[in-house]
Amino acid sequence: MTNKLLFILLDAFRHDYFNEKLMPFMYELSNNKNYKLESVLGYSEAVKQSLITGTYPNKNGLWAEFIFKSKTLSKWIRCLPLDHFPHSVNVGCRHFISSLFKTELRNIPLPLLAYFDHPLRNLKIPTIYDIFTENKIRFYEYDGPKGKTLHKIISKTDHKYSDAVFIKIPDLDLIGHIYGTHCRKVYTKVTEIDKIVEKIVKYFKNIWKDMFDTIIISDHGMVQVRQYINLERYIKKYFKEKRDFFAFYDATIARFWFKRDLVRNRMTKILNKLNIGLVLDSEALKSYGVHFSDDRYGELIFLLNPGTVIFPNFYSVLPFPPRGMHGYDPEFPGMLGIALLPNHSLERNQIKVVDLFPTILDMLDLPHPKTCQGKSLF
Repeated sequence: MTNKLLFILLDAFRHDYFNEKLMPFMYELSNNKNYKLESVLGYSEAVKQSLITGTYPNKNGLWAEFIFKSKTLSKWIRCLPLDHFPHSVNVGCRHFISSLFKTELRNIPLPLLAYFDHPLRNLKIPTIYDIFTENKIRFYEYDGPKGKTLHKIISKTDHKYSDAVFIKIPDLDLIGHIYGTHCRKVYTKVTEIDKIVEKIVKYFKNIWKDMFDTIIISDHGMVQVRQYINLERYIKKYFKEKRDFFAFYDATIARFWFKRDLVRNRMTKILNKLNIGLVLDSEALKSYGVHFSDDRYGELIFLLNPGTVIFPNFYSVLPFPPRGMHGYDPEFPGMLGIALLPNHSLERNQIKVVDLFPTILDMLDLPHPKTCQGKSLF
């Protein structure tokens, strides 16, 4: 192995936030060479799995947080009147129960919890951590601490003999959801993140000298919300839940399961007439890398147009509608993230998130697994 690797992920950092005024350190570090990063359709966990496996969701098995799977849940949990409590009480109780029973309630109506479960990763697909372990690469991952405390936490460990360090800075995501995409709060946070990255990079430069490569990326962008729809209430005008269908309402995607084809056909027509999104056919699902051989993630997938959000939904615990959201078509400009690869120059100006997996392996002189769908950038 020739060099060590410092990998920094900036959650929800749009490509157009990158400029010399807002982020002077990263701008100088990049030598003004930055690339647009195309994510995958879905949310942060789906993006992470594609990043660390070099595969799309239909291969690694993880797309949405919940799949349809009838299972028995404690009857007393389903009978709790949480949905009738004030929002703050409801959210607090859900969080407590989720921690106590090692399950996740999110904002799913309690009577429906018995029908949803978490998906499992395809264990035949190796992650980058598996490959590191197999090749005795000493690595650390920091995924969770906020930026202001992150540097102190990192510095508590002696990284002199570490080979690779993965760091996630999550601060911008919540700010974007609350305030939108372009405002003073967001720009201030971008500058704060630039200073955090500067501290981290200089810390490792002091330890590793010049014997390391740096990659800085964002997992996805953020889109300004212009329209909200209570899709659950709208659909209940035409169908009866449990009798005709089951649905899971993510923020930008609605997924449905049916007991009769007649209901599915009528649902498709009703959704398309709304003109706020598109029912994805099999070809579209394949192009996004989310076409599965079974219906665990949905028999019908409805993707909303950028800027439109389902609210309320089964995921968000905010007491108010978000002003910014991600999870739209990955090619939409506002969804594009950023990739900085200092000391490396690429001929293209846009790359895909799955390409980073083989690129990291090349940087560390490690072999590519046969399962990899991405292509090295070098």
